[in-house]
Amino acid sequence: MGKLITFWLRQHLKQGRILVIYILAFVLFLLSAFVYTTRFQADIDSRNAVNRLLENTIAAVENADQLSATQMDILLPASSQRFVVDNNLDDMPISRGTNPLTVTLPENVGGKRVEFIGLWDIDLAFLVGVIFSFLAVVMTFDSVSGEKEGGTLRLLLSNSVPRYQIVLSKIIAAALTIGIPLLVGLVINSLFLNFTGVIAFDLEQAFILFCFILLSAVFLFFYCALGVLISSLNRNSITSLVILLLLWVALVVLVPGMSRPIAREVVNVKKQEELNEEITSHWRDFFQRYHEVGAWDRSYEVAKADAFRKEFKWGGIRDILLNNIQGTLDSHLRDMYAQAEVARSISRISPNMVYKFALSGIAGTGYLTVKDFYSQVGRYKRTLFNFLKNQDALDSGSPHIYGSQGRGYLSRKPLTADIPRFSYHKASMSVRLGDVAVDSLILFTLAACAVLGCVFVFNRYDVR
Repeated sequence: MGKLITFWLRQHLKQGRILVIYILAFVLFLLSAFVYTTRFQADIDSRNAVNRLLENTIAAVENADQLSATQMDILLPASSQRFVVDNNLDDMPISRGTNPLTVTLPENVGGKRVEFIGLWDIDLAFLVGVIFSFLAVVMTFDSVSGEKEGGTLRLLLSNSVPRYQIVLSKIIAAALTIGIPLLVGLVINSLFLNFTGVIAFDLEQAFILFCFILLSAVFLFFYCALGVLISSLNRNSITSLVILLLLWVALVVLVPGMSRPIAREVVNVKKQEELNEEITSHWRDFFQRYHEVGAWDRSYEVAKADAFRKEFKWGGIRDILLNNIQGTLDSHLRDMYAQAEVARSISRISPNMVYKFALSGIAGTGYLTVKDFYSQVGRYKRTLFNFLKNQDALDSGSPHIYGSQGRGYLSRKPLTADIPRFSYHKASMSVRLGDVAVDSLILFTLAACAVLGCVFVFNRYDVR
């Protein structure tokens, strides 16, 4: 078995296309490192600007009444793992605003599309998922059919070597041939990023890179096995190449590209105009009842002399408005989640997307991380409300109308404590590994099925 692997490996290394593969791999790895060196710094700068604005906003708040009307825009912290798998975070809604009473829909600060599933970017996942999978197809399309055409297959099978060893050695040799530039390129990429200060080789970083190597090995083993399988099913190398290229285009381009349009048809998410109209209808209902109460023309002094009788009614109506708007926004977000889940389920037909989902989950740059960030902002809103309520409770003269939002119906005495700051807590590695267990299992299963298919087909192969 070892001699066969060495023999096939030498045969591959003698081919001119291997030199092209190696040169291409090194260039792309360096390009990826350069792109993410500048991109990570841009991430840091943009988030620092947002955080400074947030701090200035909080610093300007003097009392509970002002706090109730203060909007705080929070951005997902920059991730140094985007070079592993970027997941098109620039195109995803990674900003969310909140105040003590409401939390907004996620927003895209760049103004691009606002969906939860991306295709490819120039990251390590792209290099392996697209470039190296294509190279695996090129490496293996004639692994069996080419020998049949050259007349060497009959001689090979006349030896006493079991057929399963022959086919397994072909798959392993092809995977090793592609794996060598992958490992070298990864080292070059990581050293470049470490030298520029983008990443630091701590324990978590080392584990993420280990998972990247493991998942990439399984993924490329699948494509090598698929190439050998198709080559074993066809006696003509050109036919094998055409079939493999069609399969590759379907798995890399068509299936991921079709997932979003299909998901839009399966799960209807309101357009922005429809959402705005629904929110506007809540406001219309509010103003109608607001005018019926007649609290808009009363000064604070008049309202206080009347024990804020009308204002309490107004506050109740305002609470209903805020709850209705929040319910509409929460329902819209649930629809966005449901649409994303459908798109991700369809995309899992493609091993490339399964590979990407698993990597993004481990690296903490995927959909689940963004979704967890939204939840943390929602919890922060409850923390702000409790802080607001406690500060307002210290003022016995406040009417405690929480829906007033800066109209003077909450305490206007100086705050006695600092306003809580938002602190993002990244999911632990154990949680992230649990999240990607299914995708990892799918990837391992696909590779095992492809190998078993190769062995089964090659054992029944007729060399006549």
